[in-house]
Amino acid sequence: MKVKSNPRYEVKIYVGSRRGYKGAPFDKAELTAYIWDVQDEAGPEQANPVRVTETTYLWAGPGEKYKEEGWEIAVIQYPRRPKPIQVINRFALNLAESLLKHFQQNRISVVFPDEIVMLEADDPEEHS
Repeated sequence: MKVKSNPRYEVKIYVGSRRGYKGAPFDKAELTAYIWDVQDEAGPEQANPVRVTETTYLWAGPGEKYKEEGWEIAVIQYPRRPKPIQVINRFALNLAESLLKHFQQNRISVVFPDEIVMLEADDPEEHS
């Protein structure tokens, strides 16, 4: 048996599951196919494995409740194909920007171990 180990590192991308707030939803199969395309385009030196998990976003403020279904996409450091942290970060940001455009998202959050970055469309909708 062989054991491979790397320091744990991942970047999480948070995406809604519909185009805009009221647009057509997209499913895991469509998201998966698109991520594979982005990985193929990036090539083996830049692409990273990802984990896709369904999630629900909730917000309750004064006189307002909001619920949105979506996805957590974790770009992971994989011991079989280790990459420098800078490569993982760059791939995660490129993937997030690509997802923002392709799936017509208003905002996407990218969570690094030490900070969170929000990418926002040029003309984002406001939810009601």
